[in-house]
Amino acid sequence: MDFKCVECSAVTTVNAPITAKQFVCPNCRKSYFWSEEGFRLGKQFEKTTVHTRLDIGLKGFLKGQELTVTGSVTKQVYGQFYWEEYTLVDAKGSFFYLSQSEGHFILLQEIEAKFPFDGRHHITHEEIEYKIYEKPKARIVDASGFFDEELPTAEVKMMEYIAPPYTISIERSNNENRYYKGEHVSRRQIKKAFPNFDMPVKSGVGMIQPFPVDLKNLILTLCATAILTGILHIFIYRNQSEQSILATELPFSDFDGKQFTSPSFELVGGSAPLSIAISAPVDNSWANLSVVLVDEKSNDEIEASKDVEYYHGYTDGESWSEGAQSEDFNICGVGAGKYHLVLSPMKEVSAQPAGSMGVNVVWNQPSLRNVWFTALFMAIFVAVIYFIRYQFEKKRWSESDYSDYE
Repeated sequence: MDFKCVECSAVTTVNAPITAKQFVCPNCRKSYFWSEEGFRLGKQFEKTTVHTRLDIGLKGFLKGQELTVTGSVTKQVYGQFYWEEYTLVDAKGSFFYLSQSEGHFILLQEIEAKFPFDGRHHITHEEIEYKIYEKPKARIVDASGFFDEELPTAEVKMMEYIAPPYTISIERSNNENRYYKGEHVSRRQIKKAFPNFDMPVKSGVGMIQPFPVDLKNLILTLCATAILTGILHIFIYRNQSEQSILATELPFSDFDGKQFTSPSFELVGGSAPLSIAISAPVDNSWANLSVVLVDEKSNDEIEASKDVEYYHGYTDGESWSEGAQSEDFNICGVGAGKYHLVLSPMKEVSAQPAGSMGVNVVWNQPSLRNVWFTALFMAIFVAVIYFIRYQFEKKRWSESDYSDYE
C-alpha cells in the first residue's frame, strides 16, 4: 500500500495486508479518511517531542513471526504522561499492538473474552487472576501511518488489570468495549526485532515487568536441595563412626625444639573434619601446638596451629581472667587415605612448671553442622531475595491508586 500526501508530497509505503480507513502522514501529520467517495482531509496532528518512533513500513521478527509496523499513536493520560503504541500486522492480517512507556514494552492482541467495565478490583482470565492497576482516560495527541479504523477523537476510558508478566486492558469508546491481552516484551527482544530502533531510556519498574527471580520456584528448589543434602550426608556417613587417631601427653621438657611423629593411620570413608583437642597447665602464660598432617601417598601437607593461654589477676580490687587451659580446632575436609601427624609443642620460656600438653585427635565426628550451615545460608538467601522483590513490587505499584504497599 502506497499513499502520497497532498500536503507535503511524501510517499508512505507499507507492504502488509491491511485495509486502511484513516491515514496520517508520518512527515507532516496531515490526516486522511477513506470512504466510498474517496478520501477526505481531516485534522492535522502536532508532532510530539516524546515520539521515539518505529518507522512506518518497518519489518521485524517478534514472537516467532514477521510483523510490519503499519501505524503508531502517542497517547496522553493525566495531562502529562505519554506512552506510544505501534500497530503491527502479520502476514495473515492479524493485528498486534506494541506499547512503549518509559522504556518498557508490552505486546497486546485483541481477545474475544469480555469483562465487566465496572471498576471491580479483580478479574480472572484463563485461570489467572488479575488485579486492577489503574483506570486512566487516554487521548491520542499524535499519530502516523495507516489505521484499519478511524482514530477516536475523544478521550478513551480504560481499565488496566495486571498479573505480571501479563495484562488485560479494557478500552471504552463510543459506548463500545474492546478487550486486549498483553505480555511483557524485553528490551533485548525489541532490539533483536528492530536492530536500528533508537531505544528510549528505561525508567523505573514497568507495569508488568516480571521480577527476575521466580521466588516460589526458588524456594521449592532450595528446599529440595536442602533435603537432598541431608539425605546425601546421611547416606555417605551411614556406616561411619568416630575414629580415634591419637591420644597422648607431650612433656614440654622432652619436646623442647623437637617434633613428635605419630604412627601412620588409615582413614576410610567420606571426607570429614580432623578434630584436635589440646590442653596445657598454663597459668598466666601460653603454650602452642603446631600440627602438620602428611598424606603418605602424595606427600601433601596441611599445616595448622593453636595457642592455649590463660591469664588472671586483680585490678582495682576485682579479680579477672581470660582464656582457658584447653582449646580445640579442626582440619576440615580430610578425605580417605593414609596419613601421619607431626606435632611440635612449645610453651612460654618463663612458664613454670614445665608440665605437658595433652593432645587428642579424632576423625569423622558425625555432625550435621555443614547441612545446617547450608540450610541457614539458603534461608538467608531467600530472605534477601524476598526483600528485593518486595521493594521491586512496591516501586511497580507506586504509580497505582490501588497499591497494597502504602
